[in-house]
Amino acid sequence: MCRLPSLALCDNALVVAFLSLFAFNALGALAAGPSFARKAAALALSAVPYAVALAFPPEDALLRASVWVGAMFLTMRMLDVFAEARRPPAFRLGLMLCVLDLRTLRRERGFPTSLAARTLAYTALAALAFATLPLWPRPFQWLGGAACLYVGMEAADAIVRLPLRLGGFALRPLQHSPIRSRSLGEFWGRRWNREVSGLLSRWCFRPLARRGHAGLGLAWAFTCSGLFHAISVLSAAGWWDALTVLLFFMLHGALVSAERTMGIARWPAWAAHGWVVGAFAVTGPLFLDPVLRIFLLA
Repeated sequence: MCRLPSLALCDNALVVAFLSLFAFNALGALAAGPSFARKAAALALSAVPYAVALAFPPEDALLRASVWVGAMFLTMRMLDVFAEARRPPAFRLGLMLCVLDLRTLRRERGFPTSLAARTLAYTALAALAFATLPLWPRPFQWLGGAACLYVGMEAADAIVRLPLRLGGFALRPLQHSPIRSRSLGEFWGRRWNREVSGLLSRWCFRPLARRGHAGLGLAWAFTCSGLFHAISVLSAAGWWDALTVLLFFMLHGALVSAERTMGIARWPAWAAHGWVVGAFAVTGPLFLDPVLRIFLLA
């Protein structure tokens, strides 16, 4: 049975899963081109990791969920590759496999002291939170899970960017101080996981917004996000957990839409921050409970 502390020892399943994830998407990026046939071939190749994930036994829940999350992200990234299909193969390959958007790459000199410090601090905090979370009293595990997710995302962002920065290159950060958000729209649209929100904006929201259906585009973006997360949870847990995760994103889509009529941009800072914290406090367990169970932390 594949448990989290021994994930790397799961009969080479981890190696097979992630080699499949990156190898087939890399081949897809190289195959992608302006013609319909080449796009279809690229999508077919990028679909292989989904089947690989399902081939693992149900008890390898965390592994299956991880591969599905990665596969869905890369499937959406393939749309960016299609948009850049006339660029050189090396660029398409980098755009496909880089967690952050390669199109934001720029040169930057000097030693990244601040980024190095952030990497060490957030990595240590994430490891501490992850190790101690099972010891938290049940009523506080939601709070601990939210903290673990927050510092984990910050650590992942810093770990990805630091090697490039040491080589003299900078990429746009994945996170932009989400804790400073004064609305849910600001949180989801401009501060939290900007790669995924950018993909959803480019390929779900904007096509409808450009046709005068901004409200429908917003609903479609949150629906797609909810479905992506719910399907990943379903591959690792069950229908009930998947439905609660989907409900979490659907509720947040409705709340973001409601913010437009609430005039939240005119609220005092303390009230706006309170609104964001309150919304997550009420709806957060819908998402955190399944995630904590999948990671064997609850």
